[in-house]
Amino acid sequence: MKKVALIYSANLSNPTGASAIIRNFADSRAIFKENGIELSIYAPDVLNQDEKISVQKETKKGFYGRSAVMVSSFGVNYAIGAVIRLLVPYLRSTIVKDYLKKKPKDDVVFFHELFTCYKYLKKRKNNKAKVVLVVHNDGDTYKMLRTEYKTLEKSIFYKYLLKIEQYVLENIDMLGFSADYPCRNFMEIHPEFDKNKIFYVYNGLSVSPLKKNLATNNSDVYEICCVGTVMERKGQRFIVEALHKMNVSSSIPNVHFSIVGGGPLKNELETLAAQYGVSKYITFHGSTSQVNKYLENSDLFILPSITEGFPIAILEAMRLGLPIVSTNVAGIPEMINDGQTGIIIEPSVEGVFGFLSSFDKYDWKKMGENSRKLFLEKFTTEKMMRSYSAVLKSV
Repeated sequence: MKKVALIYSANLSNPTGASAIIRNFADSRAIFKENGIELSIYAPDVLNQDEKISVQKETKKGFYGRSAVMVSSFGVNYAIGAVIRLLVPYLRSTIVKDYLKKKPKDDVVFFHELFTCYKYLKKRKNNKAKVVLVVHNDGDTYKMLRTEYKTLEKSIFYKYLLKIEQYVLENIDMLGFSADYPCRNFMEIHPEFDKNKIFYVYNGLSVSPLKKNLATNNSDVYEICCVGTVMERKGQRFIVEALHKMNVSSSIPNVHFSIVGGGPLKNELETLAAQYGVSKYITFHGSTSQVNKYLENSDLFILPSITEGFPIAILEAMRLGLPIVSTNVAGIPEMINDGQTGIIIEPSVEGVFGFLSSFDKYDWKKMGENSRKLFLEKFTTEKMMRSYSAVLKSV
């Protein structure tokens, strides 16, 4: 039996992001065992290996939560925001130290975060376990950060980030991504890297029963949901600007957008929508752990991101049978059969405007049915875990 340790610096109970993926590993140990792998999970809120991790309920943000929002806003214009955002969690986390204290005998150590992997590599000393890192980006390690923190690339700190990346790449045994495109993009940026060490596994979610008929619209207004942190790279600004552009020509279709998520641009975009006179077409709901509630009450899902990896929010919408409108970036085109399960647009005001302008020509109900089918065919937890089992067994 091969022993594998998955080390993760955040709480598995966090409702969104990478934590949702790592919980799948914690809940799928039986699949790994079937394939000859004993999987252990190390995270701050995992007290024992038999514990079932539940998603934490929505709570009022504490000091670090409030600080994260302020740092994100500050960092839009200053590279120091990125420094604080990256280094504070890195310095606070003791998960690597706690793991190494146990003097582990694992065959493989498995990471889903660059900086936690770096910390392990620097501290492992005589630990000879193979190291596997999976990153959830488009193959350009710091592109998401550069998009948010405008001065980052010209800062001294950015050179330090590049050194961290280089050290990790030189010392890991396998590097994984969540789609094919990030693999190819990474190899274009790093042609010196051994391509035999690269792999990808699509993210997956557990299968849940539908709670309503697929894409059933019981009113004259189509409810369109967008889930994600309200920030530049997620593209919610494009929705507000496109509504304004259509409002000028009095041609907005019968739609309403629900923007689910907090973030540094939430208040700004809410104010902008009011100034443009389009507030009746768009509601900003803020952060919530009840994302499914909004998805279940929607007819369509949109994510007009500028840069991504392989968004979990799209999978959550597909699982519920929603047609998807999203952009031609990173792994997203691998999640959508254009014209069949949804449509692919440019990450721009014009992209969203074009979608709204041609809204009535699409059979959204049929696309929703196809979206659910595609999810069941390619993006379930079981398919994901069996693929990871094969990778980890081969290391």
